[in-house]
Amino acid sequence: MLDEVAQADEHFQDLDLPKRSALNALWSTLPSYYVVGPPGVGKTRLATEIVRRRFAQDRPTWILLTAQGHDALDHLQAEVQATLHANSMDDVILVRSTASERRPRSDQDLHATGVDYLRRLSESPIARDAPGPLRDRVVQLLNAGQRLSKSKDAVERDDRVALNAVSSLILDAANIVISTDNFSNVERLVETREQFDWVIVEEAAKATGPELAGPMMLSGRRLLIGDHLQTPSFDGAAARTAP
Repeated sequence: MLDEVAQADEHFQDLDLPKRSALNALWSTLPSYYVVGPPGVGKTRLATEIVRRRFAQDRPTWILLTAQGHDALDHLQAEVQATLHANSMDDVILVRSTASERRPRSDQDLHATGVDYLRRLSESPIARDAPGPLRDRVVQLLNAGQRLSKSKDAVERDDRVALNAVSSLILDAANIVISTDNFSNVERLVETREQFDWVIVEEAAKATGPELAGPMMLSGRRLLIGDHLQTPSFDGAAARTAP
């Protein structure tokens, strides 16, 4: 337990009594807190209030939002972005670590963010005043990143390695990282022993134990949200009933 109490501000008053109780409990509990409930009771609303509250208190906060599937992440990302915008927190850096080929790309996708930063750097006074080879390298990586957005086979190995390094820097600098549980970037963060201020797992009941292991190792404060009656992970029900 922690000697902490969620501040009873106007946002707290907007919550119903069960959410107020849950917010107070999770705010004062370490290392993990679990919210269980059927669809429509406001579990995601509670998660977005945690995000808003953390950045209102401490802007350099580092949060990982994760789930087993992309649909849950799409919904959570949209709600978090709407909450940040409504509270004038557009300076909070949010990146989406993973992108399914079946979902529309967005400006928050990690690769798109990297290309945007390279473009800004190439147009900045820093690049204009830099030595010619360095300036040319920035432009080369920008062009490689733009080609990679269209085809994975359009970039040479050295450029791909450099673009991956840019992505790693962005992951470390972002305030909010959004990723599926078992993506390679989560594995990299575990290997480098990174520690987020909070890890929030949406639809946790859909994930298997190994899928949850990475996110659980990445913070000493974790919120797991789910419905124990929701569809489990593939073959999860069979695994639980097997002798």
